[in-house]
Amino acid sequence: MSDKGAIMPIPPILDVFVVWHPDDKIGAQRFNELHQHFHSPSFSGLAGGAVEVYARSAPWSANGAPRPLGINEPLANALPAAQINAIVPVLDTHMLHAVEDPNSGWKTYVNNIVALNNRSNVGVYPIAAPGLNLSTSSLGQAFENIQTLPAKVNKDPGVLGREIAQSITQNILQDRGTSTRLKVFVSHTKHQSLKEQENTLGTDVVESVKDRIELSHLDSFFDAQDIQPGSKWKTTLHESASASALLMIRTDLYASREWTQKEVLDAKQSGMPVVCMYAFTSGEERGSFLMDHMPSVVCDIKDPVRGIDLALNRLVDEALKSTLWRVQTSYLRKDGFDWLPAQSPEPVTLIPWLKEHKETQPEDGHLWAIHPDPPLGPAEERTLESLCALAGYNKDVDILTPRTFAARGGVLNKSVSGPSLIPRSALRGKRVALSVSSSADLERLGLTEEHCKLVVAEISRAIMLAGGTVVYGGNLDPEGYTWILFEEAQRFGGGRLLFEDVLAESEYSKETIEGLKRVERKFAEFGSLTLVSSSGKTVKTENSHDQKSYATPPESLTAMRQYVTNNTDARVIVGGKLTGFKGRFPGVIEEAELSIRSGQPLLASGGYGGASAAVARLMRPADFAGWAPEGDFPQGSCGQSTLKELKNFKEIYKIKKGRMPRIKSLDEKLLHQLTISHRPADIATATVQLLSHLLSS
Repeated sequence: MSDKGAIMPIPPILDVFVVWHPDDKIGAQRFNELHQHFHSPSFSGLAGGAVEVYARSAPWSANGAPRPLGINEPLANALPAAQINAIVPVLDTHMLHAVEDPNSGWKTYVNNIVALNNRSNVGVYPIAAPGLNLSTSSLGQAFENIQTLPAKVNKDPGVLGREIAQSITQNILQDRGTSTRLKVFVSHTKHQSLKEQENTLGTDVVESVKDRIELSHLDSFFDAQDIQPGSKWKTTLHESASASALLMIRTDLYASREWTQKEVLDAKQSGMPVVCMYAFTSGEERGSFLMDHMPSVVCDIKDPVRGIDLALNRLVDEALKSTLWRVQTSYLRKDGFDWLPAQSPEPVTLIPWLKEHKETQPEDGHLWAIHPDPPLGPAEERTLESLCALAGYNKDVDILTPRTFAARGGVLNKSVSGPSLIPRSALRGKRVALSVSSSADLERLGLTEEHCKLVVAEISRAIMLAGGTVVYGGNLDPEGYTWILFEEAQRFGGGRLLFEDVLAESEYSKETIEGLKRVERKFAEFGSLTLVSSSGKTVKTENSHDQKSYATPPESLTAMRQYVTNNTDARVIVGGKLTGFKGRFPGVIEEAELSIRSGQPLLASGGYGGASAAVARLMRPADFAGWAPEGDFPQGSCGQSTLKELKNFKEIYKIKKGRMPRIKSLDEKLLHQLTISHRPADIATATVQLLSHLLSS
């Protein structure tokens, strides 16, 4: 990879900020619903970097207002705002009173939000609590010229997600000169199977779809049957693709009809989002390969309303994803990507593109394709690579998503030709310890433990895709981080062990031998389970309960942490408790100290607060200037045992620093990004690039 020029991972496309007063409980409810919505299968893969939901509620400074949004001014150097920003203020009693309080910072905070509504690529979408009277209040006056979302968003999370997604989509389109509501094309067949003719349910579903669309805020639809025959359908689709979506009502004979096949093919090739709603009475004699490779929803034809609403919700989400993708491709194309389809590639879309590309760029030897998440499966990717080979592209074909691009350390190079990736073998044979837990600073930073879990997933994926193994000293808590590593290893296994879960004696002694064996069998294909006694020796599962354990948790945890250090090449730390820890010292700090003593590269993420931020601040104090919140940060860092351990770490780091691998200028930029960023994709990209540089030194 070249050190020249400015380099960057793919920047975030959309940030959603939910703003509420911490005493208004309705705000936390709306935040959780939107966070869940944008991390649902509809946005699978995008949530780790391209789309994220953040909280703005807990006090950031003495005036009580939350953390700044970072839209007008970056939160920190090298941490730019997303391209699109949506702000969702949840208005309720305590926010109303705080805005009236002259000693509170809430009035200024709210006025700044209102002012942002006039800015391009920013939308403000207020939600008022049921029954709240805003008429004579300062809060009401501030938002008097901004339309609040309909009251039903407080009753139905599905409606909330759809209203926000549709509002963001239409706001983006309006900023780009397309002043229109989102339009739905409905594709169906008037031909019925014998079973459908017997009960007329197929016809009822089509009518029910029309009724539900009319009750929504979606624009009037076009029945595909009304704009045939001839080429008018294809022309209409191409002209409307940026502000429309196609809903397939897949009844018994739908897939076998020539016109419906053509409608779907034309929609796919135009880049229009498509959602399939299954509404079978007796099923299909034969499907069609043209009808798959798209999101789908099942509709109960006897009670279709719920299925139709789910389909419309999904359709709006797909329209938002497609719109965001078009925003992103405006600069990705300039950075060396050849093909940027708005939906996951498949043979029916790849073949015409290959034909055109071969004719217009016959000398191109390396194909770079990037499409929205989720990534293709290995078999799907191999099939497309085979088609590329038939077209003469026998090697150097990279089919990526923003998620896999970040996981492979991808950067956009502004001064060289094309993007750059970390080789799949960059960390082959390397074992990387991952130290992570929740921190007391998350709420103040506008984050949750779910964000922390996303970071773990992104970092572990990046290490695994680069050929490395992740080693984690944890527990078997069903909601813990161990299972995130397991899920990532399952996804990217490829026939090798990608992670090792190491249990201290104080942890494995809680489990039964049969329970431990079940975990071993579950891990067998992708990872391993290692038990470490308080003496620092590994123990076989069948012998794990031979003797009663008399070791204290601090002794057991220190022995496990030393074992992990002795059997890894580097360590990455994120978050971590500074109070309420089980060991002699905060675990993440003890693990960081062990790594420094052993001469290992240590990468500390500061954006999630906690023990990792305390360590990062000692290693790179200049990076925290103007970035960290006022007062006690990280929270709990002033405790006696914590201060003692941090002092020890600082002294050891000062001694060992000169013997560590030399940091290049490029690595300095990456370390700064790692230290301050809260974005999972940023952290993962910086981590895998730094590890590849430091472990090859």
